[in-house]
Amino acid sequence: MKPVIFAVLTALVLSSCAPSLAEKMLDSGQPAGAFMPDTLSFELRRGFIVVRAKANAGDMPLDFILDSGSPVTALSPSTLSYLGLTAPDDGLQLLDSVRLGRALALNVAAEARTYPRYSPVKCIAEAGILGANFMRHFNWVFDFEKQELIVTPLQQVPGPATEPAHRLPFRADRYSGLPVLKGQSGPTGKARFVIGLGQGLGLRLSAAAPPPGAVRVYDSQIRNPYAQAAEVGYHLPEAALSAGSLQWSGTASLSADGANAIGNEIWANYRVGLRFSTGELLLWEASSATALPPLPALGWLPLFDPMGGVTVGLVVEGSPAWQAGMRTGDAVLQVGRTAAPGLYNDFCTYFFGVEADYAARRSVLVKTAKMAAPVQLQLEN
Repeated sequence: MKPVIFAVLTALVLSSCAPSLAEKMLDSGQPAGAFMPDTLSFELRRGFIVVRAKANAGDMPLDFILDSGSPVTALSPSTLSYLGLTAPDDGLQLLDSVRLGRALALNVAAEARTYPRYSPVKCIAEAGILGANFMRHFNWVFDFEKQELIVTPLQQVPGPATEPAHRLPFRADRYSGLPVLKGQSGPTGKARFVIGLGQGLGLRLSAAAPPPGAVRVYDSQIRNPYAQAAEVGYHLPEAALSAGSLQWSGTASLSADGANAIGNEIWANYRVGLRFSTGELLLWEASSATALPPLPALGWLPLFDPMGGVTVGLVVEGSPAWQAGMRTGDAVLQVGRTAAPGLYNDFCTYFFGVEADYAARRSVLVKTAKMAAPVQLQLEN
């Protein structure tokens, strides 16, 4: 899966742009003044942190992904329209204000994002993203078990009184302002990793060639909601990450381009403090652990388009689905004894339920338009 996520894509663009554009983004989002620490609820949607915030003079709170791994705040076309704004020629719109609870930032640079009519992004948070150019003007604590966050001015340091299990220094990237850790992993060796607090994926690695054991995966915005159409990447079943005292092992996704990043599959195992004032990431142990579901047992997931029916949305090379000839984009006519058009009638219901509906199945009858007859996909014991 090519990790074309807001954070990665925007970082690559900004690093190659004229300094004036990067400076406009980095200098934006100044806090309006001191305020009392605020505790707010957030919602995890497919692993993404979603908050309710207001922009400019809008009275209605809007759903935003809060993401330290995205260098710039992003607005959907519907949000721009609601606020009566259009994007300028340089691609950045300067918002008068963004308010999250008591935290108020002024002159926040934001860019417009255009999504397809039926997009996973709209199901997660249609308004857009509050990125690092907003977040870096405050200190944060995230409690994934309670789904609560604490936001304070930079002059205050929130968090439990107990010493964290891990205290990791980070630095802001020169061009994007993203918080970056130094560490190492098996495929990459020593590397820099973007702290993607807010992103639903786990460990994402950039590697020129897949290491032994990696499995090729074709994904149409299912595992990676921000992928562009059918992206090709690799799934590494056994990966390791070392950053200071933090030692982690699990699965990773790989691609030949993009940036190394660490998302919520890892951070959700802790209570996390992100202190931009001191450049520290603090991790307190949590009582429960989380993990992304494994790859689908039969190696495929459907993609539902209310206007175009059902197609193969994800397929794993070498899996039973792959061996049966299924490829991304193939029209699906039948699943089990049900004609495919009857599987779903709402895109967001599909998006949030597809993994639970199909990932664990060990046997299913399926027919695509390329098949002469239905094929029984079966996982060998």
